[in-house]
Amino acid sequence: MLPVFMRDNLDIVYTLFDGSTVRFRGFTLTFRQGIVPMDRVQLTSSFAEAGFEESAIDIEPLLEGIRLSIRDIRFVPDSADFLPEEAHRLDLIAETLRQIPDRTFLVEGHTAAIGRPESEMELSIQRARRMVDAMVSRGISADRFIYKGWGGTMPLDDNASESGRSRNRRVEITILE
Repeated sequence: MLPVFMRDNLDIVYTLFDGSTVRFRGFTLTFRQGIVPMDRVQLTSSFAEAGFEESAIDIEPLLEGIRLSIRDIRFVPDSADFLPEEAHRLDLIAETLRQIPDRTFLVEGHTAAIGRPESEMELSIQRARRMVDAMVSRGISADRFIYKGWGGTMPLDDNASESGRSRNRRVEITILE
């Protein structure tokens, strides 16, 4: 954290009921802690060293931060519960996120577009929330997370094939700048 301050210059004139005026001139200073910009190159290379590529987790730098796209995340069908074999990937993600201090994480859930849009939206929200719960249970503070569901509105592939639907079922975590 870096100290940051803001200086406001003041020149205020008040007119009183009797017609006289009072003038205040000067400045105010407001101090707070600022966030150091994240070292995207170092962070991206640490993800690669942690084995993200082998764990089917894509890393994508964005204007707003770095996105981790967890490909082919497996849930119990039509549920927000992770399959037991996902525990290793969840542990890997949590271990990495724990090492990133002072950042907020945006978790976005996506589904394949094969049902009612309302149901897809609700399921994607539940899955995003479930990812947050999984990270919190692994030691990351809940107040560092924001979550959102997109349903099947942002596909990466065609929903006509099982491989396309599998690619569209994903959870993305953006480490916000």
